[in-house]
Parts: sequence; C-alpha cells; structure tokens
Amino acid sequence: MWKQFQLSIGDLNKRKTNSLLLFLQTTVILILIQFVIISLVDLKQMVNEVERLNYEQEIYYLIDATDKQKFDSEILNGEKINELDDLYEYIFNNSKFQAFSLYKGGITFQEIADPLEFLYTSNLFNTYFDIRMAEGRYFQELDYTQKADYIPIILGNNYQGEIEIGEILQNYYSEQKYEIIGILEDNMSYIDIKSSRDFQNLNDMILLPVNPHNFTSEIDYAMVVEKTYIIPDNRNDMYDILNYAGEQDTYSFLFRSMEEQLEFVVKDKMKWIQTQIFLIGLVSTVTFVSFTVSFLQTIEKNLYEYGVHYLSGATHKDIGTRIAFQIIPFLIFGNIGRMLFLWNMEYGIHAFSISIGLGILVCIIPLLKINKLNLDTMLRWRIR
Repeated sequence: MWKQFQLSIGDLNKRKTNSLLLFLQTTVILILIQFVIISLVDLKQMVNEVERLNYEQEIYYLIDATDKQKFDSEILNGEKINELDDLYEYIFNNSKFQAFSLYKGGITFQEIADPLEFLYTSNLFNTYFDIRMAEGRYFQELDYTQKADYIPIILGNNYQGEIEIGEILQNYYSEQKYEIIGILEDNMSYIDIKSSRDFQNLNDMILLPVNPHNFTSEIDYAMVVEKTYIIPDNRNDMYDILNYAGEQDTYSFLFRSMEEQLEFVVKDKMKWIQTQIFLIGLVSTVTFVSFTVSFLQTIEKNLYEYGVHYLSGATHKDIGTRIAFQIIPFLIFGNIGRMLFLWNMEYGIHAFSISIGLGILVCIIPLLKINKLNLDTMLRWRIR
C-alpha cells in the first residue's frame, strides 16, 4: 500500500500546475463548507437563545421613530435633559415592567493604549445571559443607584493576567476614575437582536453599571433609553411607555418583540446561507469536473504502466488504491489551508468529515474507468 501511495505522489508531481489549481479549489470549497456549518450552528443557537430568553415572559425593545431634526435640535442640545431623566426613571424604576439596556460605546484609558468597547449592563443582564465571573464580583445594587468616586468596571477575559482586581484606571479625556472589580469567564456573550444578527463576545469588552449618576451628557440618556429591552407584565404596558415619552415630548417610539425580530433575523441569515451553499455548489461542480478530467487523463497516460503492473501480479484493487491515494494530499493540505484561514476545532471536524465524503465521491468515476479496462487494451495503449 505504501508503494501505491508513493506512485500516486509521483503521478501528482508530473502535473504540478494542475495539482496546485486543484489544491486551491479544494481549499476554497472547505472554507465555504465551514462557513455554512458555522452559520447554521450560529442560527440554531440564536433561535434557541431567543426562545430561552422569552420562555417565561416576552421581551420587547423600543424603535426610535423620532423626527431627526427634532432629535438633533432638542434632545442632543440638552433642552430635554430633565425629561430624559424622567423617562429613564419611568422605564427602569417601574413596577409594571423590568428593563435592561444594551448600550455599547467606546472608552479610552490612560493606562491602556487602545480604546475599549464598553457595555452598560444591569442585574437583569447578568440573569438573562448567564454571565459568570472568573475573578472578583459582579455589580451590586448600589453600583446602579449611588454615585461613587471610582466607577466599578468588569473586564473581559482577555485581560485576565494583564490587569489586576482593584487596579484603578483613569479616563484619558477626563478626571473620572474606574476601579476593576471583576473579570469575566472566557467566551461570555450576549445577543442584541435589534442591532446585530450575531452573538457578541465579551472577551475584549468591559462592562459598566447603568447608573444615571455616571452619565456625562444627554447622549448617554438617549442611547441607554434607545437600546433598552423591556419585560412587561403584559404587552399593553408597552403602550404606557410610548404614551409617557409622547407626553414628555421626547421620543416617538414604536416597539417590537424579540421573537418578532427573530423572524427577520432568520430570513436574513438564511439568505446568506443560501448564497454560501450556491457558491459551494458552483465551486464543487467545477472542482469535481477538474478532478475527474485530471484523474482520467492520468489513467490514460499510465495505461501501459498499469498493464505492466497487472502482468507483475497487481490487481484492480492495487491500481484503484493508487488512483484513490491521489486525493489524500488534497484533503490533507486543503484542510490545513482551511484551518489557517478559519480555525475552529469543533466545526472543523464536521468540515473534515464532509471533505472525506467529497473525496470518495471524486474517486468513483476514475475507479469505474479502471474496472472496465482489460489487460489487452492497456498493453496496446503504448502502440497508440
């Protein structure tokens, strides 16, 4: 068998350019296959997560339908700061519903070179998304309600070992200081289905407690309110928020449930997955034809050699093995190329398994060709 493998490598070496093109096509197919697997798994996880979050009570989010000119001229210039504070209190401190914000922004510290993404969170965020700590503690009630000299922050897991619990950081653009109280476990994540179609990983982010005492401008109020998810006792309570915002002459809101939004997310993701599958089909067809033609050409060029091998005691199995072994380097190096481009062990195993199936499929026609040939035809080929 080792001898047949050596001979198959020799066959590939005789057509280096063609082998290189087939390798590139194989790698592209395997990368696309892994993209589809990741997309399908991600879609299933998102559907499961939304169903889990809405299992007991349906979650809604607000849609800003405010006139842009009014928003710019009245809200952003500070004229409505008191009304925004009242609206915030109405939403976040109301017995009719619970609320959490997913407002994400950027912050720069003097002690860290690059700006960091932050996310305003609450205890509900911790509860709903099962946020776990690797070190330190999560936010407590006082962190959301009282003003402190140092704003508590929680770091993503990528900063574990680089920054210590209790360390003080200072805002690059102000005198505000922050105290690190905890570090998240690896790969903590959440979904913001209003703004994104994907899970948001927290490894490189920091968490801040949503606390109006720490807001620096009306923009903070506006963004926190706009990015709020609400769990009402019943759907009609959502209209109370819309009416209250209208009475305050701040926002014109609409609302939608997470499950309603999920329908749009699934449609968008399925369109993307269908595009990927179409590309896989297109590239696979071209590659299948290329492999088949290449293998058949190899068989024709080596017919006399195969005949000699038969005279020396070789069987159809030996020659078939030689042909089939030619696909192995493409599977090995194609998967290596895929892993270099898109590393993921869990999904990579599925992609590798599919690649083996495709490799077997590619070998079928050449092996059938070998089985149909007889010794006389092979030995006469040299004369032709």
